[in-house]
Amino acid sequence: MESRVVTVAAIGQTNVPASLTGVVAIAAGGAHALGLKADGTVAAWGSNGSGESSTNGLNLTNVMAIAAGYTHSLALRNDRTVVAWGNNTYGQTNVPSLISVKLLAAGGFHSLISFFSPWVQYPVDVTKDLLLVYNTNSLDSSNVCAYYLAHRPMVTGANVLPIGCAAQETVTRPDYTNTVRQPILSWLNANPTKRPQYWILFLDIPSRINANTNSGVYTHAPYDNSVSYELYATFVSGGMKVVESWRFEIPFSSAAFSSDPSR
Repeated sequence: MESRVVTVAAIGQTNVPASLTGVVAIAAGGAHALGLKADGTVAAWGSNGSGESSTNGLNLTNVMAIAAGYTHSLALRNDRTVVAWGNNTYGQTNVPSLISVKLLAAGGFHSLISFFSPWVQYPVDVTKDLLLVYNTNSLDSSNVCAYYLAHRPMVTGANVLPIGCAAQETVTRPDYTNTVRQPILSWLNANPTKRPQYWILFLDIPSRINANTNSGVYTHAPYDNSVSYELYATFVSGGMKVVESWRFEIPFSSAAFSSDPSR
């Protein structure tokens, strides 16, 4: 049997840029490579015969997923838009009108995306898909969050966001904007590669917005949205689910048990 030695010419695909740090994901193409950094930017190196490693002038910010084809590249931004560049001989970089993109992949000379579907059970990576929010002004809130992390199966490594807000059932809209919404927005801006699908609001994160009061139970008209709905409407991304932690309310003389964020 004849033996044959095949030598593959190097085109720099293994020459990782010395300045490349903070990488959270990589993708390898035919003769080029991509690196996704924690700040949501993309680095590319190796072959550039079709522009597959040229990222100048592209809107490659807030990227949370990458893929590399034979001579083309793809990136999924956290607003669910797709950026494609490189060889387009077969239309592999002609991105159609897309909404709610969940996943993407690149073949030799074609590209694939998967739309988010509420009927699909996606694998959950808690480091990207789970956000736990607790109130620093409530010892009960921080204790429940700590207990959850210690005893809930497979949640170690989940994202944890402490916020300081009034430890009450209702919150005024200005206080919601400043003490609940803004800290979450700041966290999302600081973590562009993460768009958690599951959020848990622990005990003493206000559950409702009330125009008249920042304390007491939700009994005073005019009524406003729940905090969970407001967060969903503001930050909706690929089927995001906001779940309030279980809480006891005492509206009259008996305790009411609720874990339904729509109530």
